Amino acid sequence: MFECIKKGILCKAIILILWMCTLWLTPCSVFAEDIIKTYGNYQYCYNQETNGIEILDYNSSEEDIVIPKKIEELPVTVIGENAFQKCEFKTIRIPETVVKIKGSAFYRCENLKEIVLPEGLIKMEEYAFFCCSELKSVVLPQNLTKLSEGVFASTDLKKIIIPKGVTCIDRSAFSGCYTLESVIFEERSKVIKIGYEAFRGCYKLRKIKFPESLKCIDESAFMYCRKLKKLEFEENSQLKEIGPWSFYECSGLKYVYIPKKVKYIREKAFYGCKKLKKILFQGKVPRIEKEAFKEINGKIVFCVPSKYEFDYKKQLMKKAWYKSTMKIIEMGTFKHHENT
Repeated sequence: MFECIKKGILCKAIILILWMCTLWLTPCSVFAEDIIKTYGNYQYCYNQETNGIEILDYNSSEEDIVIPKKIEELPVTVIGENAFQKCEFKTIRIPETVVKIKGSAFYRCENLKEIVLPEGLIKMEEYAFFCCSELKSVVLPQNLTKLSEGVFASTDLKKIIIPKGVTCIDRSAFSGCYTLESVIFEERSKVIKIGYEAFRGCYKLRKIKFPESLKCIDESAFMYCRKLKKLEFEENSQLKEIGPWSFYECSGLKYVYIPKKVKYIREKAFYGCKKLKKILFQGKVPRIEKEAFKEINGKIVFCVPSKYEFDYKKQLMKKAWYKSTMKIIEMGTFKHHENT
């Protein structure tokens, strides 16, 4: 019996030693997420999800900032929610170790002109750079899969290139970017959806070519883009739905191409597009909802495939907004880039 007790004590001692060794060999175990510490001008904590440091707050009047790569021998991996909100710096360099920028991290940094985003960045949350009104350019990393709600809304961006891995441009992502002139989708883009008011009020946007992968343009996505002249789509476009109010009062719009697979043109989708000269339909008659083309050019020409001409006339001519001065003509097989 004495031998059994000895063995039991010995086993417990071995387990205790192994547990202590595990603690000693794993540096992250000595950190706790709820412990807030200070390093220079930064407040930070341990982030268990990324096994790194999360910047929580910053307090300095410096104009140019370089966030450290490491704190306490651990990589800086996360920029926390509201961490730099309303700071007055002009430039900031984020280390390559950062994989996540949380919501409103740079909210209203109104003097920020330049930011270098790390190539390893995977996620930017809602309103991360909202109302950075002096931010004129940014290069988006290839690892991003989503542009979150309001992420660059009300900034001074002039051009944006959407990485091919992005599948969703969420609601209001670029809303109120009054100086935005160019939106470019990389080749083999995977964008499926452009969300609610994503580019609303981008007054200087002139032209956009949508990728083949796009399936849905959501409500009010391009509302009030008044200098937008032409909508283009890649060959074999997968677009199925043009949402309500999506191009509402795009008063400079002249040519619209409706891809073959479009099934729905929702309410007031092209309402108030008074300069529209030609709309080119490539496929069967989609469901055209109430006032989809109301208040457009009274002499517009609807170009439709010859085999569906009767169906289009039946659908369009019964609409309350349709006028006798409008025309529906057959085009046979036509290409979306024709301007005639």
